Amino acid sequence: MLDSMMDESLIQGTPDIGKKKRDKDDTELLQYLERSDEHHLQSLEASRVVTNNLLEQISTSNAVLLGLIGRVVAVMEAGPK
Repeated sequence: MLDSMMDESLIQGTPDIGKKKRDKDDTELLQYLERSDEHHLQSLEASRVVTNNLLEQISTSNAVLLGLIGRVVAVMEAGPK
């Protein structure tokens, strides 16, 4: 009989275990996380803009350097006059 009572209490369990009611702290935490996500996305977008600008500058610099190297090679191939 004692065993059956123990089994029954284990099956029923405690109703509050594993269940948490949302309270004010949960709402504040959720709002904080949402603001944090928004801030992170804004920072990411700003980083992308900066990165794209740098890549454009590098590309422009490379084109200028390749043009300069091409002229130097042309002068060297022409040789002394």
